[in-house]
Amino acid sequence: MANRDKLLHAINQASGPVCDDCLTRHVGLSARQQANARGTELRERGQIGRGQGTCTICAKVKLVNWRLDAQAQVEATPAIAEVVAEHPVSGERPWYWEGNVQARIVDYLVQAGYSIRRIADTASKEVGKDVVAVGPDGRELWVSVKGFPTPKGSTNVQARHWFAHAIFDMVLYRGENSTVDLAIGLPDGYKTYQSLAERVHWFRRSVPLRIYWVSESGQVRIS
Repeated sequence: MANRDKLLHAINQASGPVCDDCLTRHVGLSARQQANARGTELRERGQIGRGQGTCTICAKVKLVNWRLDAQAQVEATPAIAEVVAEHPVSGERPWYWEGNVQARIVDYLVQAGYSIRRIADTASKEVGKDVVAVGPDGRELWVSVKGFPTPKGSTNVQARHWFAHAIFDMVLYRGENSTVDLAIGLPDGYKTYQSLAERVHWFRRSVPLRIYWVSESGQVRIS
């Protein structure tokens, strides 16, 4: 039986929502990333529900999976679960597109125990904070997300403009609230962004702020 089918069977047999970590152990997968990838695939196929909720096995608030006829069992704010589900990674856009970078960061935060309060619609260029979340410690996090320009003209010049916009967002956000955590989300592997991030290291310490780097494979690292 394929891993996808094993996950679907386990989710359908569960008494309620189950997180990727518990599914990994229950099904016997070698890595949680497999549960994440297969769970996302099942959701996109319309075979399961997937969003923020409380796992019935470990009792932690995480990204959970549930059978479609048991959505009422999901112990999450429905609006938030729907927002997460409505902002999946787009296979029609390059991985470094802003919306895909944003979706990976949201998944990462949910798995880290964050509650998502806002996800901006990047496709329509919605104004405002790209991601607003609340961590397990109760601290609020505001994130400004940028993609990398599609090859057309001088992409490095455009990338520098986008990076500058993200830095200015941090200035405005800190002026708006002196207690929230701040972060920038960027696609990983681009020398322009990596060089600029090093050059403003002093600013990152002063604000302070972190950077979520999203790789082509979807992995997220923090600096």
